[in-house]
Amino acid sequence: MIDVFVVDEKNEHEYADFLEQNKESVCQQTIEWRDVIMDVSPDKPIFLLAKRGGKVVGAMPNYIFKCELGNIMTSIPHAGPYGGIVSEKEGRTEIYKAIFKKLLEIAEAEDCVLSTIVTPPFFSDIELYRETFKPDFVMENFFQYIDIGQLNLRRDVRRRIKEAEGNNLVVSDECSAEKITEWYAIHKKRMMEIDAQPIPENIFINASRSKKAKFFFIYLNKRMIAGALFIFHNTVVDIYMMSADSEHFSLRPNFLLVNHALKWAKDRGFRHFNWESSPSRESGTYAFKEGWGSIEKSHHFLTKILGNTDSIRNTELKEIKNKYRWHFVLPYSCWGEELKK
Repeated sequence: MIDVFVVDEKNEHEYADFLEQNKESVCQQTIEWRDVIMDVSPDKPIFLLAKRGGKVVGAMPNYIFKCELGNIMTSIPHAGPYGGIVSEKEGRTEIYKAIFKKLLEIAEAEDCVLSTIVTPPFFSDIELYRETFKPDFVMENFFQYIDIGQLNLRRDVRRRIKEAEGNNLVVSDECSAEKITEWYAIHKKRMMEIDAQPIPENIFINASRSKKAKFFFIYLNKRMIAGALFIFHNTVVDIYMMSADSEHFSLRPNFLLVNHALKWAKDRGFRHFNWESSPSRESGTYAFKEGWGSIEKSHHFLTKILGNTDSIRNTELKEIKNKYRWHFVLPYSCWGEELKK
């Protein structure tokens, strides 16, 4: 028999220890990442711990977001929202069923009308999720990654790395609140240029205190012109956000930054360098990642309807994006729009 508990101060260490030992877990599922994002939005974290005979066999992060249009439960808010179950391989079907039973009990008690699981990028069994979670919507999402042990950079990428190395650029991992604020101004400027929403600054500030995060910055004549936040756990490094000053794109700072981060990751024994997703396969972002010998793979957004969603469906998508900012609610197709492929 499997018992499932809500993580609290008494058993938090068991959750953390299990994820450190289980090589199929990723940073976004950890207690450390919960602490990075915790004060940025009003989500209520509900982490679950499954035990068989007193031994931990499974774990799962969840967050509840309350809204007058309908409360939702989701794997994780904000960018890079991977979640899902981490479990032992033996008896996985039983573990998944037990965790989902507890999950749906909590969702009902919290008056949630939707529950969404975002499966992790490398370690998920979509058929097992279909069987045990029984989602009403399944949305496939591509991402790109580099197999660090099998680097295969295109010739033009190698050439641009050499160009960057000859442009008197300096890479630094020295981090402080002041340096993050300096880089955040670059990030905000770049997001405005591409009509995107900047990540809340507190996420970067909080990440700088986390043992699961690493910053690299690029300088030209002691002036910061680019930077990136990488988050990591077990075998996976995620490039959470990279932003450079567009005035200095010709100096190729992002090529130097990524090359330096890859060397850092390889030296520390990481296996996967995860770029996460891109706006579309036709975008310049996708092409940039492809040049590094990236491999495309898919993960899934799985949504289960738990209650009346009329208020959500009858609200314009623009307003949904505002009220549920940084949260996945339903596929855009529910409002007559399709995501770019």
